[in-house]
Amino acid sequence: MAEQRKIKDPREAGPAQDKPKPLNSERDRSAEEVNADQPSVRGEKPKPAPKRY
Repeated sequence: MAEQRKIKDPREAGPAQDKPKPLNSERDRSAEEVNADQPSVRGEKPKPAPKRY
């Protein structure tokens, strides 16, 4: 197990500079920013969940 593999699988992640950088994807933004783009269907804010006792 200690010996190095000679051939690397091209699907494996290489150094960071080899990876294409995603262009401003929604994953980079916070959930609040993403949800602010999409107003709720009925135009009302969700109510807080009822308390459980």
